[in-house]
Amino acid sequence: MKNIKTIIVEPDKKPYIKIINNINYDLYGLVYYPYQKMKLSDNLYLIYSKDATLNKELKRNRTINNIEIYSTFIITGYDKNEITSLSVEQIEEIKKIL
Repeated sequence: MKNIKTIIVEPDKKPYIKIINNINYDLYGLVYYPYQKMKLSDNLYLIYSKDATLNKELKRNRTINNIEIYSTFIITGYDKNEITSLSVEQIEEIKKIL
């Protein structure tokens, strides 16, 4: 298994880095299914629950690109249709976005 460095963003908490070993298993434990991907920039994506944008009973997290996101989401690298680990440069870019 490959280690993937991601950023986790939970409501009312500061974003933090987390190493994920199994993206399918760990993603399911963090973000409600079904997932939605939002492109933030080249090779940088935000993964959030599609249903969490509709369910106002969940805790509001952030508004990004005019989309209100509820509940936890992750930010990760993405290259050639595959989730990849974040680089130092991408982490700095994310700090500016959040």
